Amino acid sequence: MANIVKEEYAIEINVNVNITFVGSKNGTMLDYSNVLCKRWLFFYDEKGETVQFRNIIFNSYFTENTYTPLITATSYYNNNLYMKFDNCTFQNHNYYIFEFDVSCTYTKHLDPSFVFTNCNFYNNTEKIVNAINNHDKVVYPTLYECLMIKWDHCNFINNNSLFYIDHTKLLFNECYFSGMQKDTDEYNPAIFINSDSGYDFVEIKNSKFEDIHANSLYPLINAKTLILDIENTIFSNCHTAYGFLFDITNKFNDQGYIKIRNSTFINNDTIFSGSDCKINIVDSKFSNIISNSNFPAISYSKNSIINISNTEFNNLQ
Repeated sequence: MANIVKEEYAIEINVNVNITFVGSKNGTMLDYSNVLCKRWLFFYDEKGETVQFRNIIFNSYFTENTYTPLITATSYYNNNLYMKFDNCTFQNHNYYIFEFDVSCTYTKHLDPSFVFTNCNFYNNTEKIVNAINNHDKVVYPTLYECLMIKWDHCNFINNNSLFYIDHTKLLFNECYFSGMQKDTDEYNPAIFINSDSGYDFVEIKNSKFEDIHANSLYPLINAKTLILDIENTIFSNCHTAYGFLFDITNKFNDQGYIKIRNSTFINNDTIFSGSDCKINIVDSKFSNIISNSNFPAISYSKNSIINISNTEFNNLQ
């Protein structure tokens, strides 16, 4: 049986069995009403236990305390844990929502530990996920396999600085993004994803980004060595005051690369900034890309290698 401890501002659950929270068919709302409320802390026994939320609407979480997100999942020894969200909605939160914190050097499994299916994220003012792998000092190129998060058929509308990742793999499939802005964290230099560990992996498939007009001097993705794999995805009418969508620098090692396949970029800012990248673009379309400066319309990634095949370019300025 799970051990539940009620702290002043937290509900602590030591997870040693599978746990499921189920709402009604049309969704059960947990309304925090922007008042100081209890957060959820899950500590796993690392034996493959699963915590699952279904049909829950989380509304208007707020806290005055630092580093106290709504839901925290922690594993001290490995990544043999699971947390799943099905048909859940997270809306109107004024503090960041998730903290995923594992300590792992070698993965115990190759499927994602954290999975979101048919979930919605609306009007959240701070980031959605802070994901950190507190690994040993020895760093391995595939360390991101220890902390994998999958988003399947999810909507992200009017959110700010969505993800901070550290030795993490993000997988997006059939997701929709619109209306991003910068959050209030002065140390977070990105609108969509901030990655500075040097060992992160982001895969985006069958998704759409549109109508993003970020007024901060930051890109959608800021990374220091990143594997970025984009396939069958549309970027339409995406702009930042920074003037670039992706700012990626292979600073720490040579394992980072960017692949774009069967994707469309239309009415956007310059796509790439940074340096020392390996970029491969195949079967894609770029049109109405307008640079807001004297930089090239597609890439201002210095000392980079760009391979392009079977790709169309129209109205680049």
